[in-house]
Amino acid sequence: MDAGSSGALRGVRRSAPGGTELYTATRNGVVQAWSLADVPQAPAKPPQAMAELARPPERPVAKLPFTVMDGALSSDGRMLVVGTLETWRLAGVDTKSGAVKWETETVKGAPRWVETTSDGRLLLSARSPEGPGGVLLVYAVATGKLERTVPLSTTGPIAVRGDAVVVGGEHPVLLDGRSLAVKREILVPDLVVTAAAAHPKRAQFALGGDSGATTIVSAETGEALAILVSTSTGEYVTATPEGPYRASVDGARAVAWSFTGPLEGFSFDQFAARYARPDLVQRRLAGEKVESLGPVKRPPRACVDRATEPETSASEVHLTARVAGAREVTKVRVFANGRLAAERPVSAAVAKIDVAVPLGPGKNRLSVVAYDADGYASNPALVDQVSTAKRAKPDLWVVSLGVSKYPNLAASQQLDFADDDARAVATAWSAQRGQGFAEVHATTLTDAEVTVESAEKAIGALSAMRPDDLAVIFLAGHGVRLDDGQMVFLTSGASATRSGAREHGLGWKKLGALLAKARGRVLVLLDACHSGHVSLDDVAPNDALAASLAAGERGGVFVFAASRGAQLSYEVSASRGAGRGLELAWEGKPPTPGRAARSGHGLFTAALLEALSGDAPDRDRSGGIELSELTDYVTERVRAASNGKQTPWVARREMFGDYVVAPSPKK
Repeated sequence: MDAGSSGALRGVRRSAPGGTELYTATRNGVVQAWSLADVPQAPAKPPQAMAELARPPERPVAKLPFTVMDGALSSDGRMLVVGTLETWRLAGVDTKSGAVKWETETVKGAPRWVETTSDGRLLLSARSPEGPGGVLLVYAVATGKLERTVPLSTTGPIAVRGDAVVVGGEHPVLLDGRSLAVKREILVPDLVVTAAAAHPKRAQFALGGDSGATTIVSAETGEALAILVSTSTGEYVTATPEGPYRASVDGARAVAWSFTGPLEGFSFDQFAARYARPDLVQRRLAGEKVESLGPVKRPPRACVDRATEPETSASEVHLTARVAGAREVTKVRVFANGRLAAERPVSAAVAKIDVAVPLGPGKNRLSVVAYDADGYASNPALVDQVSTAKRAKPDLWVVSLGVSKYPNLAASQQLDFADDDARAVATAWSAQRGQGFAEVHATTLTDAEVTVESAEKAIGALSAMRPDDLAVIFLAGHGVRLDDGQMVFLTSGASATRSGAREHGLGWKKLGALLAKARGRVLVLLDACHSGHVSLDDVAPNDALAASLAAGERGGVFVFAASRGAQLSYEVSASRGAGRGLELAWEGKPPTPGRAARSGHGLFTAALLEALSGDAPDRDRSGGIELSELTDYVTERVRAASNGKQTPWVARREMFGDYVVAPSPKK
């Protein structure tokens, strides 16, 4: 539709159920009938404009002499009723001839929302002319005759589902469809409901408004079944009143429960062990009753009294932690750069605990977390501590795996540069021997060399690390999601079958088990399709996660993924951009970055190589590129170069301090 000639779209209505006509009414009064009968089930690629798939007739059905506010189509598809702005009237338009069959008298209150029922009635929600609230006017669709006036406490959009009617606005209500009596007021998180729609198959309504959330409501009882919340980055949370929720990778961190006394918010992922129940959410949305998981209980609180200056020449620091909870606090744990450094039992609702925490070289991010008897974790209390104690230079361990050639996958699912990425990353970090690191232990495996067995052996060798050492694990290739939601990295023997992916896939659970003996700091870089999901089970600071991170004095794992869960990871080619995943396609045109990324690599790897070669700014002029400087540069570079289609993702960034990962040759 040419918005410049026909004006903003004001109403869209389908013809009778199962029909193939779509009627649109624009603000300047143009009514069009669109035939959808010739739309193919799978449109040819590249995508075509809607007008090329379903062209309207050469002339409009009608050209109305007024501005359209809203529209509703009769159940038989023969009458389109529109509300007018200038005259505050309703007009009935014959959809075949385009003739205006009837007009009502001026409505006292703008005829903003209209809807039809299956028994031939027209419902109009308007402001009350006599004070606050609204009125529901009932007309005969065929004649436009006013039959009833029903006073309501609200005015807003209308939706009809069988014998149920909802009216939105400031006080949304559920009405009996026959008597139009109010059955109950609907409780939603919105101050004003501005949109309402009926589910085509289930007895449910969807309501949305100024909160940005969508509430699914039962058409039978008016109770909320679930609340859907999404973020601008595509993350989401779907929560039910009974407690169960399901969420995307970062969605559960973007939405929080707030508690007063004192005011503090706790993200959904801190309650995942108990309330992350996608199965119960699915049953609730299907209309089933589900058991309540009990009220959400406030986790404990933790704060820290610093006992020393921010910089010390010692190799440990003494902290005083104050903890309190509504239930017994069982223990306090202190993480240094994501690695468990100290633990103290508590066994009290309120306590003051003194903890000696060993420090690594340079900057340390210390996170103090309290746990209660239910396993809930507090928000981390963060302290930054710098240790200038003299110690030997650490070693750098690099395990770099890249698979471009998959013999058991189709030709279209091969990659161009994953193997080159692995070699280039290993070379870039190996160049640091004798600079920031005493020795570099590098293992590079590409294509057929990458098997589950060889990967396990290479990563298992990290058991020889010392506590101050740094390990960099780089994985480039295909990533897929298994039936149970786990993400796996496909080794060279994988096929496009469930059994093949499971047998030849290196998942996060396997990777976590291999890292159980790595005592130093670990940086995992994932450049694979949907690689952001690989750390799904390793992002929440709950009791189970803390125990797994602490196993065998395992180092804190900093996970830096090439893309968020819902995105693909792209390659940079002079001729095309290919996605690292089993669906290789740009959603639109390839990006046109302001400065061309290095071709011959994955977009994430290209930005990473730039940072390691000195393009990342040394913001604190320390003479080296630190972890935060590396991740910030790569994230912004990839996001800009991909036009926002790919955004690198960091798991629990707040749990980690900074440390040098590369020299800074550019002054």
